[in-house]
Amino acid sequence: MFRKRHPALPTPSVGSPAEGAVVAVWRPEYSPHDAPDGWTPIGEGAHRAVILNPARTTVHKIETEAGRNRREHCTLRGLRRQGYAYAPPTTLWTKPCPGRDVNVLAMPYLPNDGTTPTNACPRAGVVDLNPENITVCHGRYWLIDASGP
Repeated sequence: MFRKRHPALPTPSVGSPAEGAVVAVWRPEYSPHDAPDGWTPIGEGAHRAVILNPARTTVHKIETEAGRNRREHCTLRGLRRQGYAYAPPTTLWTKPCPGRDVNVLAMPYLPNDGTTPTNACPRAGVVDLNPENITVCHGRYWLIDASGP
């Protein structure tokens, strides 16, 4: 997959099971403006929607196409194991819902803050070369979407 370049990075848990349960029942494709109380929808792509928790520390990605969150979690976890510091930690919460299980992906909120990056631009793991998949926060590049095209 990727050759080892650096020591593996820690993989802390992100978000909480309670937060995962709150957003698992939100269906952005049917009601994008009817977010859970205190939560802020901050983006939507072709296959997922992104919502910010009330503490403004964690984003949760909700799938509109099954498999995207698991793919991104595996990619970013693999990059962290290879020591790539631009891969944020993620946690995949699976919540049983009526008629299906919902995978909610949690990752730190990393808004583009206008700082100048000091680390190298991500290359490994970047399979969808959309510039919006990379951000700069606290002077570092971050790969914030690794689910693929």
